[in-house]
Amino acid sequence: MADAKPDLHAPSFRGALMRDHWHDQNVPQFASIPSSLIGDVQRASDAISTIARLVHNSLCEPQMSGAEPLGLSAHLGLLNAADLIGEYLHETAEKMHDCARSCAGLTRAEDVSQECGSCSGFDGARHSA
Repeated sequence: MADAKPDLHAPSFRGALMRDHWHDQNVPQFASIPSSLIGDVQRASDAISTIARLVHNSLCEPQMSGAEPLGLSAHLGLLNAADLIGEYLHETAEKMHDCARSCAGLTRAEDVSQECGSCSGFDGARHSA
């Protein structure tokens, strides 16, 4: 008997773009990460929003006010900046994931106030997992 086709319209359907590739049974769903990384993600998000607004305004400018839009080189530069921010976010996510894995290795017997060495300042110190 052939496998039934998944219902693509079901709310529970997770396609390739919606699958959580970071999910790992060995890492808790809630983990401690440095707040500096959360700030980095927030600032990068603001930068992407600003880039999107600039491109949108440039493309809509002739219709709104009759002014000339930004040139091709400006659009390419803004798209390149968005690409670089995407790479930075990927690196930041890797740091967050590494930190969560390292901190998950801490035992409950350790001092609660002790920070994970791989998370504070990214000094390269790692806890054994």
